[in-house]
Amino acid sequence: MEVLELKILKNKKISAYLIEKPIRAINMSKLQCLVNFLTEKDIKFISIDMENENLKDFKKSTLGMLVEKLDAPYYSLDIPEYAKGYLLNEILEKEEQVDELLTEYSLMKNQECFKGQNLKCWIEVLEDEVRQKREFYALKLRPQWITKKILDIIKSIKPKEISFVHFAKKDIFLEMVSLFKELNIEVIAFNKKENVVAFNIITNQEEIEQWKF
Repeated sequence: MEVLELKILKNKKISAYLIEKPIRAINMSKLQCLVNFLTEKDIKFISIDMENENLKDFKKSTLGMLVEKLDAPYYSLDIPEYAKGYLLNEILEKEEQVDELLTEYSLMKNQECFKGQNLKCWIEVLEDEVRQKREFYALKLRPQWITKKILDIIKSIKPKEISFVHFAKKDIFLEMVSLFKELNIEVIAFNKKENVVAFNIITNQEEIEQWKF
């Protein structure tokens, strides 16, 4: 069983072409522009956030077509089942508890009584816990595990200078930027508004917005 550990890789100069994974078909002109840009780079590998996506369906998508055009191995990444199992089971148990309490509360004749108010407060506390745990799983734990898997791929590559492409889901794009920067990974992006513009380090939301399809 893997351990979630994120450490700076010493003696490695790493550059990440971080691109927001499109949720729909990519315009063919944008697709070709991106292909042209990336084929000029010495890309060692491509990683793709594959949450809730079938690899067979992915290969038929325009993004799958793009990946096939690039002369680099690609990896589909997601949080391991065992890593998310415990937390999601805990969330499910709390959600079931909330449902039971909501049923009990709805059947009370006097919801304004002391017991009713206490029950309502307890339901709100549990709902807040569920929300926080879901946000932690989706916005913190998943990107940490994806980053860990990317680091594992990099460790298996001998050259000291490594460039790779990562297609990140929209909801964790900013977190991936933050994690890469913490690990001394240079973040570079593809600009959809013009031909190609590269920033050594993405520093603010305005720059990040330029890197999306």
